[in-house]
Amino acid sequence: MIKFTPIYQARLWGGRRISTALGRALPAEMNDCGESWELSDRPEAMSTVSHGPWKGFSLHELWEKHRAELFGPGYGHFERFPILAKILSPEKVLSVQIHPDAEAARILGGEEKNECWYFADVDGAVDLYVGLSEGISVEDSLRALRGGSISRHLRKFEARAGDSIFIPALTVHALGAPCLVYEIQQNADTTYRLDDWGRVDGSGAPRRLHLEQSAVCMQRRAPHTRLRPSGAGSLADTRWFRLEEIALRGNELIPVADKERFCVVTVISGSVEDAEEEARTGDFFILPAGGEAPRVTSNGARLLLTTVPPSAPCA
Repeated sequence: MIKFTPIYQARLWGGRRISTALGRALPAEMNDCGESWELSDRPEAMSTVSHGPWKGFSLHELWEKHRAELFGPGYGHFERFPILAKILSPEKVLSVQIHPDAEAARILGGEEKNECWYFADVDGAVDLYVGLSEGISVEDSLRALRGGSISRHLRKFEARAGDSIFIPALTVHALGAPCLVYEIQQNADTTYRLDDWGRVDGSGAPRRLHLEQSAVCMQRRAPHTRLRPSGAGSLADTRWFRLEEIALRGNELIPVADKERFCVVTVISGSVEDAEEEARTGDFFILPAGGEAPRVTSNGARLLLTTVPPSAPCA
């Protein structure tokens, strides 16, 4: 397994739940940690290997110089590692957001972004806003956007620990709080803010909204999506990535369907190890192509496995 050093990000809506829920040592002064970027091949936030023979290498260096060896065949069309994996840790509701699809990204100069959320730690239930109310037309939604009332038209769900949801590009959405969410997405960082619930930043100014960009994204309806209840099985089977949850007993090896290609592993609960490394609850790592499958070292374990079809479109 290849493990990376987390990159902690301060956010207006963040807190210290990553520390309390996962036992991580956050910087003492960071009381607004909203995200931990666990696997990131982004120039502005680059993951580096934390242990083992590749220690000190950046994820981009591995991708550029050891792609076939570590990640397998069929990924030559990707300029960068195709997955961005995060932990979200909100203590306040996130802004109402939308991400572009490929066409909107082409028009706006952004990046297509499809993502999946897995609710890892929730106090009972947390509010989740995904999509617009049934029956609202594109024209009505655009009027609500420009009139500042779009948040009144959001579809509201309650998510519990173990639930998950795939959020296609063009979907208006917001994440409630408090909770801890594992996010698997395309390697992209384009987000347009439709509404921020009247919030202001530390200087008392409202954060910038992206109404015109959001309007471009809202010209077409997003594909339908739904909250998936807790349980092993497929969470997302898309053109961009495939994500599944598995449950293993003690001493079992992690099963990998395609051993010729890499797999991103997220430890939901329990612990696993190979000959050199151990991963515990909340850890993310890359299982390289042809690598030794880690073994469960606890009484049982639940894992998320993320794979990328070699024919997946570039981010």
